[in-house]
Amino acid sequence: MEARSFRGRVSPLSLLTERGFLVEILDHFRGQIEQELREVLGMADTHGGIDVMLGYHMGFCNPEGTAAELPKGKYLRPALSLAMCSALGGVAAHALGAAASIELAHRASLIFDDIQDQGKERNKRPTVWTVWGPEQAINAGLALSCFAR
Repeated sequence: MEARSFRGRVSPLSLLTERGFLVEILDHFRGQIEQELREVLGMADTHGGIDVMLGYHMGFCNPEGTAAELPKGKYLRPALSLAMCSALGGVAAHALGAAASIELAHRASLIFDDIQDQGKERNKRPTVWTVWGPEQAINAGLALSCFAR
């Protein structure tokens, strides 16, 4: 990716107006964002407890803690922040930590939203509170908030 542009487009406005371009951005940054999230959360290996809850919520493992490729969401907020960094002349790789923080804060809010709204499914699988109960889901949401720093 070149500084100040993505595929030759300079205008940050195009991020919001061209649907295909937005999908391209999401696809381009998804792997980098996921790798950063795994590193921040220490998800190379899950051992149990809160690690499993966080890994499950992020789509990295199943409820038993076994590594799995589960639906994860779009990573819209971090992908747009990395695209804007690039569009404004920065190096997206230098902003990965900030992008991961944005996603973690958002994902923490989703845990609390699911508890409050009694949402039973997110990303086509049971929510954290329906698997481990609302008390443990609150702990998981608070932990994600801490990781978001």
